[in-house]
Amino acid sequence: MKKKLFGMFFAAVMLFTAAVPNIRASADGGADVYEAAAQCLSELGGAEYTAETDLGAEVTRGEFCGIITKYFGIMPVSGSQTTPFIDVEPSHEYFDEIRTLYDMDYISGDENRHFYPDRAITVREAATVVVTALGYKYEAMMNGGWPTGFTSVAVSRGMLTESFENFEVNMTRGNIYKMLFDCLEVPVVTVEGSAGNTAYVTSDENTVLWVYFKAVKDEGLVTANEYTSLTSPEGAGDGRIAIDDTEYTAAADANDMIGLNAVYYISYKNDDNGEIVSIYERNNKITEIDSGNIESVSPSGVEYMPEGEQRLRTAKLDDDADILWNGKAYTGYGTLEDVMPKNGTVRLIDNDNDGAAEVIDVTDYENYYISALDKSNRIVYDYGESRNISLGNSEDTIEIYGADGARTTFSTLKTGAVLSVAKSRGEGGRLIRAYVSEAAAEGTVESASDDGYTIGGTQYKKAPDMTREITAGMQGVFYLDITGKIAAYGTSVDTSYNYAVVYSSVYDENESIHYLTLFTHDEKFTQYTINGKIVFNGHSASPYEDADEFAEKLKAGSVIRYKLSDDGSGMGVIETPLAMVEDAGGNKSPADSDDFRTLYEGSSFKYRNGMLDGKLIIDDETVIFSIPKTENWSDKTLFGTLTTGSFSGGSSYSKNYKAYAIGENAVNDADVMVIEDMTKGSIGNNTNMVLVTGLGSGVTTDGEVCTIIEGAAAGNTVEYYCTEDTLIEENGLARGDIIRVGLDSTNTVKSIQKIYNADGSASFGSLLAPNDGVCENTASFDSEFRVAIGTVLDKNHAYMKFEMQKKSGDEFYGDTALCQISEATVVKFNGADAYSVPTPCSINDIIEGDTVIIRMRLASAREIIILR
Repeated sequence: MKKKLFGMFFAAVMLFTAAVPNIRASADGGADVYEAAAQCLSELGGAEYTAETDLGAEVTRGEFCGIITKYFGIMPVSGSQTTPFIDVEPSHEYFDEIRTLYDMDYISGDENRHFYPDRAITVREAATVVVTALGYKYEAMMNGGWPTGFTSVAVSRGMLTESFENFEVNMTRGNIYKMLFDCLEVPVVTVEGSAGNTAYVTSDENTVLWVYFKAVKDEGLVTANEYTSLTSPEGAGDGRIAIDDTEYTAAADANDMIGLNAVYYISYKNDDNGEIVSIYERNNKITEIDSGNIESVSPSGVEYMPEGEQRLRTAKLDDDADILWNGKAYTGYGTLEDVMPKNGTVRLIDNDNDGAAEVIDVTDYENYYISALDKSNRIVYDYGESRNISLGNSEDTIEIYGADGARTTFSTLKTGAVLSVAKSRGEGGRLIRAYVSEAAAEGTVESASDDGYTIGGTQYKKAPDMTREITAGMQGVFYLDITGKIAAYGTSVDTSYNYAVVYSSVYDENESIHYLTLFTHDEKFTQYTINGKIVFNGHSASPYEDADEFAEKLKAGSVIRYKLSDDGSGMGVIETPLAMVEDAGGNKSPADSDDFRTLYEGSSFKYRNGMLDGKLIIDDETVIFSIPKTENWSDKTLFGTLTTGSFSGGSSYSKNYKAYAIGENAVNDADVMVIEDMTKGSIGNNTNMVLVTGLGSGVTTDGEVCTIIEGAAAGNTVEYYCTEDTLIEENGLARGDIIRVGLDSTNTVKSIQKIYNADGSASFGSLLAPNDGVCENTASFDSEFRVAIGTVLDKNHAYMKFEMQKKSGDEFYGDTALCQISEATVVKFNGADAYSVPTPCSINDIIEGDTVIIRMRLASAREIIILR
């Protein structure tokens, strides 16, 4: 170890200037320098720093003490009530830190014992503390003492490399972090010898970095990350990178550093083998080229036109350049032209400063406008069924980044955004990185040319996989991908229109008047008299001249889109949907139009994750009408509107339905839908059972008198409003009954399904009929709507055997069944005890002889209620 001595026996003090690294900084030494310094110190554990930290804020003397104790890993001594300074009370925010540094002789106040903890700290004051803490106080005193000696030593020893107007200016948090970063490579002074022969010793190895952080600094070429090396798609493994082909554990995210020369810090504080805790690039020339600016490619270089310039440039390539394609090494590309991106960037890395790139890093995106999500199977749906991407393949490594750039999960994805996806090529599992973009340009396309599209005064390019035409004058929302290009758009729809179902449509020939009664989206029956010209499907029409068209298009049960006259007194515009188009094979598809059109129609559907049958999207914006069957058409109480909450996930419904859309929506995204014979608050096979614990009187949030059904569902206490007395009376609700309820969006009960009577009179019915809600006898165990009632015969940790009573004709008989119970919620209830309350428990509480009510899903129990 090479030692340096200075002390009483030295006539002069050796001075040297520490090398200052170019840390993730801009060329002009701007704010990036402070961010990089703060980030590095934070990664080493020597500073508190987040993206929200204000590096431009001035720091008080008290706060500086907090920064210093964090930097040097000093544990402040707490509990003292004795203050060394008149103006620092024990209640002060930084009292412990100030007291501790005072006891260590790192700080002092003025001659009157004032410290001024809330005053901003100056450069000179901060430098004095750091010089003292690193052991250079003697040298400072030998060089003129305070104040000039301390600032002189701070500059000469490389602790203070920034230029200031003078040393009396206040320091910002960024200034302080930069100073402390510069101190990392400064040797720490140790005192050797005895009284009268004292030496102050430094060594190159005992720097601040090693003494206080147990870390060393090095530099090299990042040759692999956890996913890939430069020459092979096999990476270093999870959380590891290779530098000059030597592998390290990396606590810092260094995956994007592959192919770059880098400065890195290896910490031995928590790992004897060392782990990289901080890394940043240095001495690389990086040329980034947008895919749209590439003119030609050859083995020797890439010819491109920089944005905003009028002359071509050539970026040279090394003869043996390594290629990364969407994050993994790739060698099966044939020619360089085959690997150039259609929508993305080429990043050329010259890491040896010879003027030619040694690494060709290609990122090529596919764009998906998120119109629907299958969260169970992790599928993103674009405009059509064929445009989707699966992000759930276990063989692939999948990373998803939110609009803020942070890693996120599939469950956070939402419709209405663009997902830009980069997928690697080659053998084995792919690396898939998906980036959410919520950016959009809204307005009118002012101009359209080969150079781009001007919207709101800003010019945008169109992503290559965006094949739909954009023309001048078009209005709408233009969704941008991660590169800022237009990836999707939706033209504006006139929101002054409303939707309605035609209740009745009658033409009076004598008066030449058409009477139109509508059930509107706000659940009102309104009659309109049409006795003159209106706009009907885009043309002027009247009841007299166009009676046949009115009769054909405005039949009872049809859905229309309408707008009132300017003064609101009558009907102004009516649009009826275009019918689906049928091909020679009998297959139907929506009309190829942006006009009001039919999307889908059918007689049954299954609802899951906001989609019907995995293809029709309904959401909170979809207007959903429920209408009765023809034979019940006169009963206006059967008309209503629904929300997506009216459907139970995974449930199947045998209902006639039609769905419609207008404008540039995704082809399977419904604006309006009509479903036949589906009342508000429908009950599906995933609807929880409710054990009724009481009935009381109350008032809804709207002030309407109601019955409050009190109970327990899935282990939680629940209360539901019921404003329809007939529902309570017809079902004969009582304490101890077990029911399922259908709720509307206001938590009001709209349907009740009786499962079990408190008096046990329904003890034989085993399976629930899906339509009428009564118990029926069946031997099938494949029903989706199934509630079993029986007596426990045997049980283990995973399965339960029980006996049910079934009825055949007028005869009862016993039948045994087996169901899986490992994932069921369990509650226990004693209906005979007036004070009993449902108690959550576990499958371990089930014993032989228990009467149990079980909500089934195929062969698995989802809920079990023990009646004991």
